[in-house]
This record gives sequence, C-alpha cells and structure tokens, in this order.
Amino acid sequence: MAAKILIVDDRAENREYLVTLLGYHRYRLLEASGGAQALAVARIEHPDLVISDILMPTMDGYEFVRQLRADPALGATPVIFCTAHFHGPEAEKLAKDCGVAYILTKPAEPETVLRIVSEALSQKEIPASPQSDFQREHLQILTDKLSEQVGRLRRMNERFTALNDVNLQLASERDPRRLLDSVCDAARELTAAKYALLAVEGKGDVGGDQLTASGLEPQTVTRIGHPRWGEGPVRTALSQGKALRVRNPGGESTAVGLPPLQLPMYSLLVAPIVSPAHNYGWIALSDKLGATQFSADDELLVAALGALLGRFYENGSLLRELQASEAGLRRAQLMAKLAHVITRPDGSFESWSETLPALIGADLAKMPRSTREWLEIVHPEDRPILRTTAIQAGIEGARRELEYRLRGADGMWIQVWQVFEPIQGAPDADGRVRCFNTLQDVTEQTQAEHRIKRLNRVYAVLSGINTTIVRVRERGELFRDACRIAVDAGQFGLAWIGIADHKAKRLNPVAWHGAGEGYIELMPLGLDENSPESFGLAGRAVKERKPMISDDMATDPRVLLADESSLRGLHSLAVLPIAVEGEVGGVLALYSEDIAFFDAEEMKLLLELAGDISFALDSIAKEEKLDYLAFYDPLTGLPNRTLFRERLNQRVGAADQGEHRLALVLLNIERFNIVNDTLGRPTGDELLKQIAARCLRFAADPALFARLVGDQFGVLIPEVGSEDNAARILEQWNRDAFNSSYRVGEHEIRISAKFGIAMFPGDGTNADSLLKNAEAALMRAKATGERYLFYNQQMTERVAGRLTLENKLRDALEKNEFVLHYQPKVDVKTRRILGIEALMRWQSADLGLVPPVRFIPLLEETGMIVDVGAWAIRKALADHREWRSQGLQPPSIAVNVSSIQLRQSNFVDVVRKAIEDSNATPHGLDVEITESLLMEDIEGAIEKLRALRDMDVNIAIDDFGTGYSSLGYLARLPVNTLKVDRSFIITMTKEADSMTIVSTIISLAHSLKMKVVAEGVETEEQSRYLKLLKCDEMQGYLFSKPLPASELTKMLEEHRAT
Repeated sequence: MAAKILIVDDRAENREYLVTLLGYHRYRLLEASGGAQALAVARIEHPDLVISDILMPTMDGYEFVRQLRADPALGATPVIFCTAHFHGPEAEKLAKDCGVAYILTKPAEPETVLRIVSEALSQKEIPASPQSDFQREHLQILTDKLSEQVGRLRRMNERFTALNDVNLQLASERDPRRLLDSVCDAARELTAAKYALLAVEGKGDVGGDQLTASGLEPQTVTRIGHPRWGEGPVRTALSQGKALRVRNPGGESTAVGLPPLQLPMYSLLVAPIVSPAHNYGWIALSDKLGATQFSADDELLVAALGALLGRFYENGSLLRELQASEAGLRRAQLMAKLAHVITRPDGSFESWSETLPALIGADLAKMPRSTREWLEIVHPEDRPILRTTAIQAGIEGARRELEYRLRGADGMWIQVWQVFEPIQGAPDADGRVRCFNTLQDVTEQTQAEHRIKRLNRVYAVLSGINTTIVRVRERGELFRDACRIAVDAGQFGLAWIGIADHKAKRLNPVAWHGAGEGYIELMPLGLDENSPESFGLAGRAVKERKPMISDDMATDPRVLLADESSLRGLHSLAVLPIAVEGEVGGVLALYSEDIAFFDAEEMKLLLELAGDISFALDSIAKEEKLDYLAFYDPLTGLPNRTLFRERLNQRVGAADQGEHRLALVLLNIERFNIVNDTLGRPTGDELLKQIAARCLRFAADPALFARLVGDQFGVLIPEVGSEDNAARILEQWNRDAFNSSYRVGEHEIRISAKFGIAMFPGDGTNADSLLKNAEAALMRAKATGERYLFYNQQMTERVAGRLTLENKLRDALEKNEFVLHYQPKVDVKTRRILGIEALMRWQSADLGLVPPVRFIPLLEETGMIVDVGAWAIRKALADHREWRSQGLQPPSIAVNVSSIQLRQSNFVDVVRKAIEDSNATPHGLDVEITESLLMEDIEGAIEKLRALRDMDVNIAIDDFGTGYSSLGYLARLPVNTLKVDRSFIITMTKEADSMTIVSTIISLAHSLKMKVVAEGVETEEQSRYLKLLKCDEMQGYLFSKPLPASELTKMLEEHRAT
C-alpha cells in the first residue's frame, strides 16, 4: 500500500506543489496548515512520513517535531524539513536533535524532493529524542532570525533617514557642485558600493558637463575628463529611463559604458538622472562591499536618487530647478498629506511647513503653537503614548515613530503617522534637544488596510466554505461548517443558518457558531409580517428575497434585539437569503463586532457566498434524489428490490448469529392487470400507493416492507419463532390490508393477494436463495389457487391445519363450546373430598371432545388464553354457587392460571370482578400456578398473589419439583399448597430417587406450614406410601377421573350422604 505522507506548511501554494508532485507518484497525502493542526491529524492518521515547514505562526516546525517525538505512538515517524530559512549550523544541529535527518531548501527540484522522500521512507533508525537544551537552542535560532529581520528593518530606516537628509539638502543647497558631490557620496554610502560615479550633461546656465566621483582618488577623476554618454548599460539605462544591475566578468569599465579606469569593476548598478521631460545624466555604482551584486532595494534607492536629482535639473537651471523642486515638494507633500514641524527643547514650535495647517484643516491663526496645545487636538486615549514618545525622543536623542488619532477642524478623527528625529546640538538644562517632526495623514491608508483586512476575512470565509462544499455531502455538516468557518476564519461574532418552515411561518435555526448561546432562543424568527413582534430582519430577507443589512444594530428600529446584541458586542448584521430551485428556503445571518462592516465590496463577496451555499444545497438535493431513486420506488416511496435485498442480507446475518428464524413473504396483487386495463394506469398507480400506505400501517417494521416490481411486494418478518406464528401474522395482515375495499377516485375496488413464504434457515441461508424460493412458493400459490403457500409443502399443510384449529378456537368461545371438568382432591387418610380442580375441555361441534394437549398450547400461543381463562374463573364460581344453592357444601375449586394471564396488568382486577359478580360467600375460588411461571417475574408474582390471598383465594404451586424454585423466594410466597408433580408419584414405588424427592417436598412444605397434594395417584401402593410419608391430599384416577359438572354433582351428593 502506498505510503501516507503528511504535508505541513502555512502557505497553501507550498502544500499544493508537494501534493501535486507526490500525488502523481501515488503517495497518499494529508495536509495541515500549522503545527497544532498537524499534531491532531497525525494522532488520527498515523502517517508514514511528515514534510514540515519550519517558520510557521503559532507553532513552528521545531516545536511541532518536539511534540511529535514526545508522543509514544508517533515518536518514530520520519520527518523532512522543507524551508527557505534556517540553514545555519545551529539550526541544522537542532533539526538533528529533533531526529530530522533531511532538510529541503525551497524551492526544491522535483527530483530532489522524490529522492529525499524515498530515502526518508526507507530510514530504519528510530529518530532521536529532543535533547534537554532544545528550548535554549530553539529560542536562540528564533532570536537570530528575529535579529536578522530587525537588522534589515534598521537598515531600511537608516536608508530612509539618509534619503530624507538628501531631500532636505536638495531643498536648501544652492551650490551645484556641492549638491552633486553630496548625492554621489550618499549613493555610495547607502548602497555600500566601493566606487560611485555621477555624470550630468551641461545645459543652459549650468555650464558644461559635470562629473563627480566617490571612493576614487582626485587625480583619477581628473584623468577621466569628459564623461561618456551613449554606450553599454549606461546607454540602456538612459534610453529606458530606469535603473539596471549588470555583471561585468572582465572587470573593464569601458565594457559597461563607463570612462576608462585602471580599477576593476565586476558588479555595476546604473541609474539615470531623469525628469519627466529629459535625461540629464547617470549615477553608476560599482562592486557592493560584502556581496557579489547589488540588491533590488539598492536599485530602488538609487533610482529614487536619480529621479530626485533629475527633477532639480529641469529647465537647465539648478536654481530654478531647486525652486521648482521646492514647490513640487510642497505639492507632493500636499498630495501625500505630508508636513513637518520643528520643536524647541521646551516643546514650543520653532517652525512648520506650509502644508501643516492644511493637514489638520486649521487656519494659520488657530494653529497650535506648542506640543501642549497640539495634545489638545489628539484623541484622549492616545495622548499618554504621544507625550511619552516625544519625551523619550528628546531625552535619548533617538528617532521614534508613532501612529495616533488627531481631531481635524471639522471634528472628524484622522490617523497621523509622526516621526520624531532629534536635531544634533547642545541640549537644554533638562537634557532636551530640538526635534524635527515629520507628519503624514495616513487616514486613507489605514482605512484601506482595514478594508483589505475585512475583505481578506471574507475571502477566507468564501474559500473555506467553498472547500467544505466540495467535501461535504450532508446538509447538517455543511451548515455547521459554514457557521464555524464564518466565525473562526471570518472573525464574525456570530453566524447562524435558519431553514424556512412556510407552514409554521417561522425560521428554524439549524446551525450556529459564536456568541449564540442564550441569544438564538430570543431571536425574532417569524415569517408573518402581520406579527411585528416576531418579524425581524431574517423574516424580511425571506419575504423580500433580498439581503437585509443593519449598519448599527443599536440604533436600527428594524432590529428587535438591540440591547441583547450590544451586550454581546454585536453591532452590525447582514442576513443573506439562501435560495434553492428559485425559492428562498433559508437565511445565513452574519454578525460583526464592527459598526458598518458590510459595505458594497463585502456584500458582493457575501452574496457570492450565499449563492455558493445555494448551489451546494441544490447539488445535495440532486444527489439525494439520485440516491433515493437508486434504493426506493418513486411511486410508493417504499424500498425497492435492491435496498430490500440488502436489508434482507443484513437480517439474515443477524438471525444467523442470534440463532433465530425469520420469514420472507412475497405477495402479488390478484387481477391488478385488469384494473390497469379497464380503469387506466393512473388508477392502477393510485391503487398501488394506497395498498402500500395501508400495508405500512400494519407492518411491524416499515423498513422491512418493499415494492419489488410491478404489483409484487415483499415483507420480512424477523424473529418469527415458528411457521405457525408467521402464518398467523400473515393472516392478520391479510385481513387488515385486503378485507376492506379501496376507494380510487369514483371507483371502489376490492382486491386480494397471494402469498409465498420462505423460512430462514430451512428454505435458504442468504437473500438470493430466500427470494428465489419465496417466488417459487408464490408462483405455486397462484397456480393452485391457495391463499398462501410455504416453500416447504409439508409445512404448508401443517400450518394450514393449525390455522384451521385456531379459527375454530376463536369461534368456540362465542359458541360456548368450552366446558369445565372437575377432578376431586381427597384426604389421604379418610378419602374425603377436600378440594376440586377445574380442568378445561373443548366440546367442538365439528371435532368432538378435543383433548387439552391439542388446544391449550394454541390458546396460549395466540393469547386467547386470557379470555378463555377469565371465562374458566367465572364458570367455576358459577358452578360452585350452584352447588351451594343445592345444599351440597362443595369444597373450593382450584382453577389453573397460565403465565400469560398472570402477566396481564389487570389480572387481579379480573379475578376480583369475577368474585364480586358471583355474589357468593364464601366464593369458593382457589388458583393453581406452575412453579416455572412464578420464577419468570417473582416480585410481580408475589405482589399479585398477595392481592389474591387478601380476597381469600388459596394458592397452590402446581407441578412442584419440575422447575427451579429458590427456597428463599418460596418462603416469601403467599402460597398455601404444594402439588407434587405426577412424574414423581408414578416412579416413586420403583425409583429411590423419586421417593426421596417426594419425601423432601412433603417435609419442606410442612416446615413452611403448607399442605401437600400428590397428583396422578393411580394405585393403592402409591396411596399407601403417601400415607406413610404424611402427605395431606391426593388426586388421580385411583379415586376419580375428571368429571363433567353433572357427574360431580352426583359424587358430591353421595359424599354428603356419607
């Protein structure tokens, strides 16, 4: 697999170069724009190699690698530094201490990059951990770099000062020769040149040609004679009117158009002395000290000197040129909004330029005359720093610079840049000196800078969100990322997106970022303009389909949360409508902490941003529609065959792991083609939609119901348990979906369906085999006329029989076909009848007397046992009351209660109502509950049984010994009797273990003060042993089989007679 490489650089173009190069060679690439982000990416992705810049904001490359090495999971990751800086020995040593063996120099050739990457990926050694002096060396390198930048800025300032001095000298010097010498010396000093030559062509009253030099012996200059004007680079500079840098390998001065000199000149900088109307001469500098060639800064500086000197030669008269230059300088200063003032040591103004009053917009009579008066028009917040800076410059004799706010004559604040330059001379008694102060109105520049910064913020938002649009395919993520980027990259105080709910007439915020907590809930988001209390700018943007802007929310009457916005520092607002398919479906709201932030330029970009979001939403909607059509039936909205097959495979896998069964049912609408042919396809389509809607209402899980093709549907029944249960569910579903007619337009249509069923795992172990076999079963059902068929024919026959029996059972309760037979329980010693157990029988009109083993489990499986069990309780109470009315004094009748009955929340109420309705005292009702039933929900059982005992209902545990009772729970149960299961009674005379169990149960019951009843007693030998074991009662065929009520009546009469 291709290596994974993380590229870390704060400049996008650098990352793009490496991504393009390495991506072409099949590497897998990750990107990060800084050290902190790179650490986060590395901890998630674990790259095989990292290529990192060194000089980055917030966290540089060294710190990033140090933290990378400190992470045990990432410490061995190889790293390459790729940088245009930091190539000194200390920097390289620190890199090696960080375990960085390779350093690429920007810009690096592709072959070099690929070779270094290959070597780094094959590196076997684990990188070294950073040394203990990492922080010191790291700080030293950063300090050196900072010092380098500070040095460069210092040199720039020195050049600016020197150039200003030349400018002042040009403004005051009247001797042409001294002027030329000064300019020539200044050019050589400012550029650190070894030699300088300056030549001026004589014109008018200035005299002949002028040639001066700096760095050359006077006799050398004398030997030169007249300067040369039209050869080599000199000619080129004059003809093009711009400065040139030239390499002169031979060193001959004449080769580059200069006079013949006996001195070598290998590097040359030539600039014309030029005005807008004429070329006057040239300045030539040779061999920069400490460098092989002159720099671009040198070129600009000398070009400026040439241009400055050229202006003073205009019209061929130095004096007039100087005077014109002074006037031009004044005009330039006015245009550049420059002025100066000279202050005395005590702060009073000694003089100022003619442009100073215009700069502050004051009449000459109202001009400040001292620093103290000047401070009165300075912004109060800036006065302390201005006072401190002026004092420091005067006392220390050092140049100082400061930007501050000044109130103009019109009352508006302007931004002023002031340079304090102490003038050499004797200080006063307090050590202060005179000062030359240069001032410039930089209001427009400052405003432009602020505007650029604002635009850059908006560009950052636009770029970030467009990147997100390319990556994201989900609305929620798009909305959240858009708001986050607007706040993080655009520095907006709050951003939120709301989606319009036109039915509810309100906007619903779906994403926000920033100072929105507690604020979003208060926002007026109504879309009803008739409700002004909730109809704010967001609602207006939707209704009017155009952006809404508030430059100052605190004073804008349209803003309904002015105070809350001010408290959060939100001062201006733009609400942008987001349209999809021509309809405004939402808004993007951006809040700025600046007043009047949203000008025309920002809005142009923000409208483009809103359009991009609209485009993204449209694309997402189209993709969703394509995805929908790939997996859903466009007519009914149901899953199609592809999605159904996928879900079927998933459920088959789950069923296989869980070892449970599922049923796949395919259904086909009968005679659907007739509907299409006679009533038309639109009617047929509407019928299919209604069938789908009705089936969905009755489906246990709508996701498992699908339209497969045409008039064929599929449904999956998970965890079905058995074929019987599947058939029962299907019967009920068939009744719900197809027993009633469908209304389509003016037509009432009755339809039916055929079903084919395949069971997992018996009829198939995957989706394809189950679908194939279910379709085979469906085809057979259509061919034979059966309502439904299982793929397994034998299963169809068995299930059909059980369903027939189930249907007859449903009719049995209504037709009073259930009867109770009674089996007496007798005293073991006296054989007197002490109790009666009611046993249910079914006297079917079609099937005759059906044994309990055939129908009781079916009653429980279908839940009909709840109604039939309640009937049994009522019937037993009624028979008991009847016997009492005959004077027979019958014992209590025990009715068996199933687990389903006991689990019913109203079970106790059902028993109570039956007893109350019997209107008999005593009521004569007992209940028997199996041991295993009690253990299903022991706490719930205890609560319900106690409620029964409070109604004088005795409780017996049936089939005791066959379950898993807890003796601790047995002691808590409100039970009167334990009934020993017949399986132990039958084997007790033959197996010692059974005898032991019976004996133990009897002893246990007696110790808990319970009676014991032995079930299934059939022989005298069994009776005799039970008597020896001190069993209380017995029940079985030895005494009597279960009898109809009429026969038990006779037995009770005989019992009374004895």
